[in-house]
Amino acid sequence: MRTAITKNFHLPLPLDLYADLRAAAERVGTPATDVAREAIQVWLKQERRRRIHAELRAYAEVTAGSADDFDPAVSAAGAQTFLAAHPHDDWSAEPGFPGIRNRNGGSSNGTQAASKKTRAASATPKRIRRVSK
Repeated sequence: MRTAITKNFHLPLPLDLYADLRAAAERVGTPATDVAREAIQVWLKQERRRRIHAELRAYAEVTAGSADDFDPAVSAAGAQTFLAAHPHDDWSAEPGFPGIRNRNGGSSNGTQAASKKTRAASATPKRIRRVSK
């Protein structure tokens, strides 16, 4: 059996935090070091997510309105890939609502899907549309 390599870390705690840690460990029946280790892991994971979110937000703010914001070729390729991965689903947009018709003919918003003629005659732009075969 292979054991993980660990490092010890000395962490001075204020008395009230130490008491809370000990009480929590006693309540759940696990050593205080395990509770502290898990708390540190949770915090580090949350901090990583916050950092990534901030980086993505900064990138989005810088690229807003640029060619990197929306690339029609990438969007079309993504739609083709998605539709190819779901060949048996009927993807169609309803006038005024970019909804998805379910297998029973109803739309995802609870209304009856528009007929093909109505959709074809409609001036409402369609986001995703696949012609039934």
